[in-house]
Amino acid sequence: MPAPRSESLRAAAGLPSLPPSGMMRCSPRSVPFLLRDFDPMYLVTIDNEHCDGCGQCATSCPSQIISMVEGRAQVTGDASECLGCESCVIVCARGGVSVQEY
Repeated sequence: MPAPRSESLRAAAGLPSLPPSGMMRCSPRSVPFLLRDFDPMYLVTIDNEHCDGCGQCATSCPSQIISMVEGRAQVTGDASECLGCESCVIVCARGGVSVQEY
């Protein structure tokens, strides 16, 4: 069975294989520019009417672009570094976070 495309790209770039399960905390800066140039862009939107200030979205974001400001989640980092992993969407129990590809 051939390796998934992402594993083939990682091997071509000389990067180690990803672990079979679990999330890795990494920065988009650690991904070679050649691979990042082909990644789609994502828009993270936080609906403050649904945000209860739990901070789970900020904690789960591997790109660290979401922060808590005055008890509410806000996109404070470089939005172009969003990986589109939707970890923020998954952990938000109130449905206040959305990620859209553009």
